[in-house]
Amino acid sequence: MVGDQLMTDIRAAHRADIQSVLVRPLVKSDAWNTRINRWRERRVWAKLEEKYGKIQHQKGI
Repeated sequence: MVGDQLMTDIRAAHRADIQSVLVRPLVKSDAWNTRINRWRERRVWAKLEEKYGKIQHQKGI
């Protein structure tokens, strides 16, 4: 599964036991409900980086 939201797309793939790829969002602005998810996502992202170190986006496969 490919998704740009950690809290929805990637979490759903994890729960369904499907491999997932987190990509950068294509749009610069989000709908109001997506903004709430992005806020939560930043908090989770910070905890992941605290545990595993700086996470880098990768170009290409």
